[in-house]
Amino acid sequence: MFLVNRPAPAPSRVTSKPSGRPSQPEVPASQGSRVTNPDAYFSGFKQGGTGNCVSVAAIKAAMTRFGPDQVFKSVTRSGNGYDVTMRDGVKVRVSDAELSTASRLSRFSGKDPSLLRQANLMYAAMANRAQLEGNDGRKNMSFERACQSLNDGESYLEGARWLGLKNHMRKINPRDLDNYKAVVAASSKHAVYASNGYVDHYGRKKDGTRNGDAFEGWGRTLRGAYALI
Repeated sequence: MFLVNRPAPAPSRVTSKPSGRPSQPEVPASQGSRVTNPDAYFSGFKQGGTGNCVSVAAIKAAMTRFGPDQVFKSVTRSGNGYDVTMRDGVKVRVSDAELSTASRLSRFSGKDPSLLRQANLMYAAMANRAQLEGNDGRKNMSFERACQSLNDGESYLEGARWLGLKNHMRKINPRDLDNYKAVVAASSKHAVYASNGYVDHYGRKKDGTRNGDAFEGWGRTLRGAYALI
């Protein structure tokens, strides 16, 4: 396992703040349309100017594997927030205030408002779990600090765990990207979502394999990868 430490920031052309963030978040509970075009996961939302590439990659891979509305076992609207049960049985509560905070701190942006809302809910749930379990050894964190702990560099293996998907991870050789549709891969500096041999580069789909090797969008060799199964 290696740390994706302080991933390279998004290219300057990427808007650093999410567009169209609602003042009162509206996220489908357990209902919603599945994305049928895999390319939508590349362009639907993207990383902004923070170091949360591990979270972005894990969320995109999870959406690809399960559908954007089925990543969690259940999501139920309750009072001023959402009760989330993850696939490994862990339960977290995401308040509307926390979802608003997460939407601001994630700095996700994108062309698909529905995917963007779903991504921010997943990020908020990940932050709640990071807070609950003391990410990076930090106990009794505030929710905002937990979000920041997801933004300052993580092992590429951590993202799926914060989503409750540890039991669905299979480590693979990065050179085999062509054979899997829901992958998180990492170089020494950056984690990416990959699908069928293509890698995500801040919302753009790029060829990730050539001459028998695999690369992220900046051209660095991918050193590790796992597929969601």
